[in-house]
Parts: sequence; C-alpha cells; structure tokens
Amino acid sequence: QAKPRPLGAAKTLSWAKQASCSLLVSLGRYADALARCKKYIANEPNNAELYNIQASALAELGKVSEALKSLRRAYKLKPNNPSYCNNLAYSLADAGVDLPLAEKLIQQCLSSLAWFPTPPSAYMDTKGWVLYKRGKFSQAGAVFLSILPSDLPGQSASQAGTVALGEHSVLWDHAGDVFYRLGWKTRANRYWNQALVAAKAEKLITRDVRNVLKNTPKKITALKAGQAVKVAPLGKKME
Repeated sequence: QAKPRPLGAAKTLSWAKQASCSLLVSLGRYADALARCKKYIANEPNNAELYNIQASALAELGKVSEALKSLRRAYKLKPNNPSYCNNLAYSLADAGVDLPLAEKLIQQCLSSLAWFPTPPSAYMDTKGWVLYKRGKFSQAGAVFLSILPSDLPGQSASQAGTVALGEHSVLWDHAGDVFYRLGWKTRANRYWNQALVAAKAEKLITRDVRNVLKNTPKKITALKAGQAVKVAPLGKKME
C-alpha cells in the first residue's frame, strides 16, 4: 500500500501542475492547456491558480463567459490575491459587465500593493480601462497619463512614465481610445501608432494583440480621413 505523500511533496506536485498548464498557455497551446487544467482541477477543486490559468486559456479560445466563471472561482478561493482581483476586474471591464464590482476589485488590488514604489503597469491599465468602460473618461485619462511616457515623437520629454515604448500594445491602444473620447485626437493617434509598433514586436500573439493588429489600423485610417473612429464600446447600459 502506497504511503501518503508528505505535505511538502503535495505542494510541489500542485506547483508542477500549475507550471505545466501555464507553460502551455505561454506557448499558445490553449486547447491543450484547457484540457490539462480541467484534468487537474478534477483532483484539486480548490486550487485557485489552476482556475486562473484555465481562465486565460478559455479567454484565448473565445469562451468569455466560461473564463469569467473560472476567474470568479479563483477570486472566491483567494479574495486577497492581487493578481486574481486584477484579472477578474479586467475581464469584467473588457466584457462590459458588472463594472461596479470591477472598480471595487481593482481598487482592492492597488490598495494591497500600496507599498510598491510603482504599481504594475498592467494593473494601472486595468484601472484605466474600468474607468473608461464606466464612462469616466477624465479619470481614465489621468491614470494613463501617470504611466505613459510623454516623449513620443512630437512630444516633449517632460514625463518619464513607467511603460516602455515597445511594450504593452493593448495598454497603448486603450489609452488611444480614452483620449479620442476626450477629444485629444493628436494624442490618441500617437498612442494608437505606438500600440501597433508594440503589437508587431510581441512574441506571443494573444487575443488582445490580434485585436490591436486588426482594429487599430482602422482607427488610424478613419482619424486621418476625418471620419468617426470606432473605439471600444462602453459597458453594457452605459452607451
């Protein structure tokens, strides 16, 4: 009869399962990652990280409602985990649903990291995007101005920012939409162009990056032609 594994071995095995699923996601093998997550969750139904990783795979496969359900499960298991708060907040905002909860979650996330010298740019992007989806454009603009460098071509280098020019294509695209809504079309155009530069440099082409590559050139073209630009919609019942 096999002896029970000691606690240390069990934790190591859980970590290995999580790492293998995460690796598949990072390789773009989303269907494989999803299948493996489901298999492991059957044996570890309270493993929050497996639900978090599963949500990434589901989102990339276009199964948004299932991804949200998985993220809610991860958050329920570990409500004080900043990453889970951020991921659920961002996904709710992107889907345009449950926006008051999304704003509460990202505030909780950032408050828990108040001791950080600089909040992670991805978390600040979530905050800005939640505010955008709620129609709070001025507040969203202030968030993006606090993290984006102002030394793009044609701008003075008065602000260093925390986001490198070749990173975070989706963040740049979000900022462009925010400033277009604010009527700052020149700045929006610069941010959209930078989003394209960053997207073309991305090593892993996620669903968000594909959307930038597909839709952002249309925004730039429409703006140049003096036409109305189709930016991201607000949350449901907000338009």
